[in-house]
Amino acid sequence: MDLLLRLTSAKTLLVLLVAFGGLVLAVRYRAYPIAKFNEWRYPAQKGSSPLGAEILRDLDNKEHNRIESLYRSVLADLAKAKSEGFEVADLETRADTARSFNAAPTRADADRLLNEVRRDIPIKASETVDLRGSPP
Repeated sequence: MDLLLRLTSAKTLLVLLVAFGGLVLAVRYRAYPIAKFNEWRYPAQKGSSPLGAEILRDLDNKEHNRIESLYRSVLADLAKAKSEGFEVADLETRADTARSFNAAPTRADADRLLNEVRRDIPIKASETVDLRGSPP
């Protein structure tokens, strides 16, 4: 009975009421402190660096120059084949078409087409030399 009288005092009831109210608030708004903690612990990603565009532009220029170099090399091989007497007009047309594909979305097609043209360039048959010497 003495315990019951102590629990029903105004001071104890006020403490129990505040504790119960705190518990209700904690259950109701528990997501807010968790969200704040997660924002602090895992901050949002910052915007991309302005240097990223410059890096991509440099890579694009490098690939563009590589395809142009390949095109000039193929044209040199075609000129050599033409001087040897081969008919290479259709291959020159294909090489020019491949050069027109030298833009970022179609650069892989330009590379593939130029390599196919290079593969199809005719080469003069070389003379075979007998290194063993002629038999006596």
